[in-house]
Amino acid sequence: MGLAATTPRRGGPARRGPGDRDFSLPLEVTRELDTAVGRARGAKLADRLAAASRAYARDRYPEAFRITKTLVGQVPESASARELHGLVCYRMGRFREAIRHLDAARRLSADDPSQLPVIMDCHRALGHHRRLEELWQELRAASPDADVLAEGRLVVAA
Repeated sequence: MGLAATTPRRGGPARRGPGDRDFSLPLEVTRELDTAVGRARGAKLADRLAAASRAYARDRYPEAFRITKTLVGQVPESASARELHGLVCYRMGRFREAIRHLDAARRLSADDPSQLPVIMDCHRALGHHRRLEELWQELRAASPDADVLAEGRLVVAA
């Protein structure tokens, strides 16, 4: 998954949407959408996902929420759409919904641990301390990148 920071983290050349000069989706994301719904429809959904990513990057969470909610309804098997919708929900304080979508994104992406700190923080905000500790142990066992582990430490320390 590569939308967490709303900029491409990996992948090759990216597809740009119409009028999209400051953001493009990683190639792996456009391929995910093309595989799920076909190339023509995938291109349209990629444009919508790019628009949602731009809104998220500009802290326009209600706009990003509207777009990602529709995308998740159209392509529930898209880890990227689920991840971004979960992050938007997190920013809006919709912690239960964020957990649901970020967990789904993890399942769809071979249990990628990159969003575990956000999921942990949602559980912390909801007072689920036992679950927070379980996820912290899971994160440590996954041996993620140093920045992901550091985020997890910050959540546990909060």
